[in-house]
Amino acid sequence: MKTGQQVRDYILEKKIGEGGMGEVWSAVHSVLGRRVAIKVMAPHVAADREFGERFLQEARAQATLQHPRILGVTDFFAEGGVYYLVMPLVEGETLNDRLERAHGPLPQEEALSYARDLLDALDYAHQKGIIHRDVKPANVLLDSQGHACLTDFGIALLVGQQRLTRTGTSIGTPHYMSPEQIRNPKRLDHRADVYSVGCMIYEMLAGRPPFLPESEDGDTDFELKEAHMYHQPEPIRRWNPAVPAALDAAVLRALAKDPDQRYGGCGEFRRALETWERASGPTPMHPPPPPKPPPQRAPVPPPIIPTPVPPPPVLVPPKPAPTSKSGLAIGLIVLLFVVLFIVYAATRKKDEEPAEETPAATTETTTMETSTTSEMTTDVTATPPSASGAPEPGDSRDLSLMHGSLDRAGGGLSKVGDYYDKLAPNTSDNLELGMQQGIPYRIAAVCNAYCHDIDLTLFDTDGTLLLKDTATNDTPVLEITPTRSGKFTLRVSMARCDTSICHYGVGLFREEEATTPPAGK
Repeated sequence: MKTGQQVRDYILEKKIGEGGMGEVWSAVHSVLGRRVAIKVMAPHVAADREFGERFLQEARAQATLQHPRILGVTDFFAEGGVYYLVMPLVEGETLNDRLERAHGPLPQEEALSYARDLLDALDYAHQKGIIHRDVKPANVLLDSQGHACLTDFGIALLVGQQRLTRTGTSIGTPHYMSPEQIRNPKRLDHRADVYSVGCMIYEMLAGRPPFLPESEDGDTDFELKEAHMYHQPEPIRRWNPAVPAALDAAVLRALAKDPDQRYGGCGEFRRALETWERASGPTPMHPPPPPKPPPQRAPVPPPIIPTPVPPPPVLVPPKPAPTSKSGLAIGLIVLLFVVLFIVYAATRKKDEEPAEETPAATTETTTMETSTTSEMTTDVTATPPSASGAPEPGDSRDLSLMHGSLDRAGGGLSKVGDYYDKLAPNTSDNLELGMQQGIPYRIAAVCNAYCHDIDLTLFDTDGTLLLKDTATNDTPVLEITPTRSGKFTLRVSMARCDTSICHYGVGLFREEEATTPPAGK
């Protein structure tokens, strides 16, 4: 194949891709002027009957799929013993190229947008009885509108048709293979695609696949397959702390070793992500903050009465009451006037009392708005706020909830210290943490039930930024294994909290089995 060569009505332009079964060229229709992509069967496999059948199967599979997020087939023909598959031309890059260009995690909104497109496409294919079996970033095209498009059904399986996989041959890419695809590739269902797309979403959020080979010298394919079958993936938050815990758990469910413990299909997986997005990521342990009370109107000032206040006037009728009914009415009027005067006098006295306490109130407010520096070291045991001198956050129920939330955020690690305090919006606390070299630590924070959005930033003593979590969430977690022993500074802030005072708690946890490496090692 070469540029300018004409195959039937198509003139080849340039090679834009190459796969296991052939090359992909951009081409233009000589009559219609329409640009297309043509997949050409590789010459070295053209004589292999099984590969020819598989190429034909790909054409049939894609021809049955008419979905905006699946690259369809517009023509299929054979010329000189070679098969040609004609598809729409997508101007853009592959997801694999995008990940390499990012050098790390994609923005969360971008990753979830691609995830929705791919899950929708796979759900449609599964409903048509087609399993892709090779879901990976290289088989995803990104168009100029920011949508993801699934392609390359070259090893797709139509449920009920003969499987063309040779005995002992596993089909797929090791980084994204499901355990059952490695163990027994002849017995698969659509949940293998759920696992593979879960691996790909994991990579978009973490900046790396769930498993990587330990070294480049060994058998990397064997190491990867063994990891998929027997190892549990690390939480995404270990590689990208900005990912909310609820989103992390939703993706990890798709990576369960047992297909029965995954989502029932890509449609259910997509709905789980959409449900999380609608909830904006709050965790169930923290109820949403109560709605703001409506603004209060300024009190209407009472009528001005000269000082001293004269005694209430006594109304004397000029004439005797003509009837008993008129006398009763006049008595009621007098009584009402007296009651109103007494209420006014009591209200006036009550309004004048707080004015004498204004300096104390001002002092307390100023104290609340002042950023404080507190100390928390690894040898401090967990104590209630009243014992440590810090103000108690809300009522006992709030404190209990915050204790429980911190323990859950610790994930079973040993708590070596905790701290509770309160902040005014746009202020911060600096806590001093003591940690030892080589020991994995987890720093967890939590707001009380009426505050939200707490941010953590960890600095070294020289001011060097070590870790930062400023995502909009109520339970941020930082994980670190210090390269030295000593003190570190943790800055706590809640700039977006919409209450006047925001209570919070911070816990420091460490692995119980971890030990400090010997000196000199």
